[in-house]
Amino acid sequence: MSVAIKDSIETIAFKESNNIAFDIETEGFAGGNGDEVTILGFHPESTKDKSLFLVNKKDKDIDEREVWEELQDIPVHNTIVIFYNSEYELLNTGFRNLIQNMDVKNQRFYGYNAETWGGGFDFPFLRTRFIKHNIEWYLDGVYYADCLNEVQNHINTVEPLFSELSEEQQKQFKSEYNYSTTDIKTNKYTLQELEDFGNKHEANIFGSSNGLDEAHEVLCDCGVDDPYESSKQAVEDFENGNVAPVIFHCFTDVVRTKCIFELVMDYTPARKPNELKDSGYL
Repeated sequence: MSVAIKDSIETIAFKESNNIAFDIETEGFAGGNGDEVTILGFHPESTKDKSLFLVNKKDKDIDEREVWEELQDIPVHNTIVIFYNSEYELLNTGFRNLIQNMDVKNQRFYGYNAETWGGGFDFPFLRTRFIKHNIEWYLDGVYYADCLNEVQNHINTVEPLFSELSEEQQKQFKSEYNYSTTDIKTNKYTLQELEDFGNKHEANIFGSSNGLDEAHEVLCDCGVDDPYESSKQAVEDFENGNVAPVIFHCFTDVVRTKCIFELVMDYTPARKPNELKDSGYL
């Protein structure tokens, strides 16, 4: 079975992987004002290990069997999902047990804008939630590497991107060139069409192109398509108890992060994770 629902993390470890892609899903951006962590996602480098997703049920009436059945029809492979009743339980029990089972001298997390010298999102958000729950920062000594700096400084990801258009511009582009939503998702449009549209309507089709979605779209194809066009949709689905696609959204993020990480290791001055500029102990 490609997906398993487990009750406990205590017997789970990444035995074959030194580098583990990391990502979180949240209710929003304001961790200090009550937005909670909804999912912690981990994707190992070795196919012998399983991806892991820790889910905060937040006392919602979520049918775990139903989530399991939905995930069987989604390309989430070799994966374990564990549910916790609250964010506190997720952080103070689930995540803590995972860290205790890790070999922190040889294993590390890595992500994309999760923790950089300029800030990042994931770990600063986690620190806020730890403080709110009065949980000690038990990640001291865990090593982390971030890919964002290398992509920004050593890889040119500027390319016309459909995702840079506003929602209204996207509708207009599909109408003018007679493309369906499926055509867009399968990249049937051409970059020349995007450039022509941008020039005609004075639309910005480039942006910074340093986000995970944009960098992945330009640099590699790891075979997974995000079910959402914006993170807001993931927040709404979780709020409505529709958890399976949010897990899949997190899965696509960690798989894409792994893809970018491997390119960074192959093509940038940082040839080893510990040489990444934005690396350090959490």
